[in-house]
Amino acid sequence: MIIIGEDDSPNCSKAFFMRLFVAITAQNIDFDLGQELKKLKINLSKKELEFKLVPVENLHVTLNFLGEISQDKIPSILQSLKTVSEAHQQFSLKLKGLWAFPDLTKGQVMWIAVQNSIKLQYLQAACEQSLRAAGLELENRDYRPHMTVARLRNPRNLKDVLSPYQGHQFGVLKVESVDVYESKLGGAFPIYQKMASFPLK
Repeated sequence: MIIIGEDDSPNCSKAFFMRLFVAITAQNIDFDLGQELKKLKINLSKKELEFKLVPVENLHVTLNFLGEISQDKIPSILQSLKTVSEAHQQFSLKLKGLWAFPDLTKGQVMWIAVQNSIKLQYLQAACEQSLRAAGLELENRDYRPHMTVARLRNPRNLKDVLSPYQGHQFGVLKVESVDVYESKLGGAFPIYQKMASFPLK
C-alpha cells in the first residue's frame, strides 16, 4: 500500500508503515464478559477514576507485538502466520482474575489473567519463530498472556477496586484463529483494527 499526498506525484510515493500485533480475538467466550465489564465500569466510576474500557469487540490476547512494519513486509508476514495457523488445532483457555500493570499500587492498565497452557505456548512460539524467519526483529521477553480490559489516564492504587476480582472466573475462551491487528495511536488510548484472520484447524 502506498500513500500519495496532494503535493506528491506517483514518482515520489512513500512507503506506508503500520503498527501491528498478532493476537487471539476474544469473541468466543462462554461468559457474558460485556456485562461483567459494565459492572466494573460502575465500580471504577464510583472511585472517580479517569479510565476507558476496551470495547468488547476489541478484546484480545496478544501473541506477538510487531511494532512499526513497512507495507512491503506485510505479505510475507501474513503468509507465515497463515502457514502457522494451518498447522495448529483449536483449543480453549480459562480466564481468571483481574490485575493491573505495572502493579496493583500504581495500576494504569487492567487485565484479565489468561491460562498459559501448553497449546498456547506452542502457538505463540510458532508464530514468533515464523515471524523471525520472515525477517522481523521481535522483543526477547518471557511470554505472559493477558487480556487488557481497561486503561487509566493516570496511575492509581487499585488494590481495593480489584481485590474482589482476584479469584473471579471470567469464563473460557475458545481459540479459533490467529489474527493480525493494527494499533492506531494519537489519542489518549490506542484504537485496534483487525487486518487479517487465519482460522486454526
